Parts: sequence; C-alpha cells; structure tokens
Amino acid sequence: ISKAERLLGYKPTTPLEQGLAKTWEWYSEFYSAEPAQFVD
Repeated sequence: ISKAERLLGYKPTTPLEQGLAKTWEWYSEFYSAEPAQFVD
C-alpha cells in the first residue's frame, strides 16, 4: 500500500483488517449458497 501511496497518491479509506473481514464475510455468504442456485 505504501508504494501505491507514493506513486499514485492512493490513500485507503478502510483499514486493511476491516476490509479483509468484510471481504471474507461476503465470500463466505456468497459461496455458502446452494450450488443449484448458480445453474441455469
């Protein structure tokens, strides 16, 4: 992240730990659905 800050001026608005927790929560909920839900 520090390289992105230095080269691109990127400044994250969400702390890394919080972002990872939210990502994991979404991933767990999305992939825990019934497999038939994803079949056309």
